[in-house]
Amino acid sequence: MTKRSRSGQVFALPAKLCFVAFLGALALPASWGCSNGSIVSQGGQGGVGGNRSSSGGTGGVNVTITLTTSTRPADAGTDANRTCTPDSGKCYAVVDAGAYCGDGIVQADRGEKCDDGNRIGGDGCSGTCQVEPNYTCPVAGQPCISTVACGNGIREPGESCDDDNTKSGDGCSGTCSVEPGYTCPVAGQPCQPLVTCGDGRLQSGEQCDLGSDNGNGKGCDVHCGLQPGWACKGHTCQLVPVCGDGQVTGGEECDEGAKSSGTGCCENCKIMASYCSCPPSGGVCQDNSRCGNGVLEKEELCDDGNTKDGDGCTAKCQIETGWQCRMAGKPCNPLCGDGKILQGEQCDDGNSDTGDGCSSICQIEPGASCSGTPSVCTKAICGNKKVEAGESCDDGNTVPFDGCSPTCQKDPECGTSTSAVGACKTACGDGIQVRGVEECDDGNVLDHDGCSKDCKIEPGNTCR
Repeated sequence: MTKRSRSGQVFALPAKLCFVAFLGALALPASWGCSNGSIVSQGGQGGVGGNRSSSGGTGGVNVTITLTTSTRPADAGTDANRTCTPDSGKCYAVVDAGAYCGDGIVQADRGEKCDDGNRIGGDGCSGTCQVEPNYTCPVAGQPCISTVACGNGIREPGESCDDDNTKSGDGCSGTCSVEPGYTCPVAGQPCQPLVTCGDGRLQSGEQCDLGSDNGNGKGCDVHCGLQPGWACKGHTCQLVPVCGDGQVTGGEECDEGAKSSGTGCCENCKIMASYCSCPPSGGVCQDNSRCGNGVLEKEELCDDGNTKDGDGCTAKCQIETGWQCRMAGKPCNPLCGDGKILQGEQCDDGNSDTGDGCSSICQIEPGASCSGTPSVCTKAICGNKKVEAGESCDDGNTVPFDGCSPTCQKDPECGTSTSAVGACKTACGDGIQVRGVEECDDGNVLDHDGCSKDCKIEPGNTCR
């Protein structure tokens, strides 16, 4: 082995020594060497301030070590358990337990406490043949045995719990791991659930929690699970409607059960008509429809509130010929314009025109007279000195304020026999309504035109 200084001088070194420049010169035992004869180069160190650089520290030297052959001794002496291996240009000492550790024989005189036939640590017997914690190695050459036992009530390395059993589902699993939703603070004692059913708080693992109402038939059982047929959201549970189970629940209006009554009253658990009555809790619905109740139901075309024939609506609530029934619960009216005078009609000239003497509702218009079937109407002529239909006077002219108005209605009589000043007197049909005495006054004394001949408002009419 040779050493060369920065000046190029070569110095002879003993064959059994290696020098590596770090903080100074370090002598290595002869058993430390590099098996492949690598060249190890290291910059100088030392000098003023101890600065280190690739060109040598101040006052230091650059050293090149050349290992031409392996310097490991072949006699496996006390230094045979140490080698020098190249690693990124540096050599490091590797501790070797010796040739005997790992042979399956416990060499007590060499400090071995176990020997399981390998030098792998972590299996109970370390790489230096020492018994590792929580293991026992009773038989040389055989695997060591862990002293950690799940279920013995003692929390040992690798265990997060030990409740003195190996059952799962109680908070500590069969492998001594804490199960979700539990805490196991004391070894050898039962684990405690993080969630408490019945505290009214919906927590992990619970489907519902109604507190003291659990198990009372309100949707949540005593184990915080949903009861059949219920749905819970937050702290509110509701029955899930099942149409056809015979019970009215949720948004159902009726429920006749699996078999319908055939009335047509309940379809898809909804009441189909106003004439149907269904039990509020569920059951068979009743069809209460009938002719004559004043309500239009089912196949009825009319319902005038009775079951008499001849009034426009038959006893079976069908419209009779020549009649019209416009509103349920009200009397039917003759079909005006068919040329036939039926009950309630004063005339029927075969049309529904207004202004020809017979109105669109088959009533004689003011100032007209009608006769025959179909009706032939003639309008009165005011001023011909003939008191005709709808006239209360006819003075032969249409001059106002002469006692007979231009429409041939009597003027009010005002004053007294000796003076024109005084209260006025009116008569029904003069077109002047006297409040508190007359309900209406349409200027004639005809019935069935909304204002009767005695100035009363006829049913179904409004006069202003």
